Amino acid sequence: MPRNSRLILAVDGGQSSTLSMVATSDGTILGTGLAGPSNHVHQPGGLARLDNALRQSISAALQAAGCTADDVSHACLGMTGAVVETSTIVPQILPGAHIRVHHDMVTALAGASLAQSGVVVIAGTGSIGYRVWPSGRWPGCPRGWLGIPDRRRRQRLRYWALGASSGKPSSGSAWRTDSAYRKHPGTF
Repeated sequence: MPRNSRLILAVDGGQSSTLSMVATSDGTILGTGLAGPSNHVHQPGGLARLDNALRQSISAALQAAGCTADDVSHACLGMTGAVVETSTIVPQILPGAHIRVHHDMVTALAGASLAQSGVVVIAGTGSIGYRVWPSGRWPGCPRGWLGIPDRRRRQRLRYWALGASSGKPSSGSAWRTDSAYRKHPGTF
């Protein structure tokens, strides 16, 4: 691979694994690398686990692509957590690259909507929703639904998602929607 080839590195750091991918600017995938989880950094050994997962997955992707860290001009990472910690580790691995680190909800929506407005809900080990209006404004995200009965959780999520699909911000917070349920019972 020629130097300064303007390669892009993408990383999905999650609860079960960390996946890295090297691609050209036209989207041709050159190599991928897989390593262990990159989560729970505040538990004993968590920061070392994150560092290890990032280094292993990125190294494997670069090796599979036949290039080095110097060939990467841009990197974008979507992480389950540890955005701040990742932001300090990755520049050590890719010192010459422009690096953006986001929560995985941001990169999931960007990938699913081709960077357009929309809604994404991640319902795995944890749960979170994220939306972006056509204006580019992102009005927040529901999270932390433990303890809310399933019916109410579904209602709040539907109301929140319907507001995003209309392209108009809902009045008030996504968490203050009880009066909306009573006004619009047929939408839930």
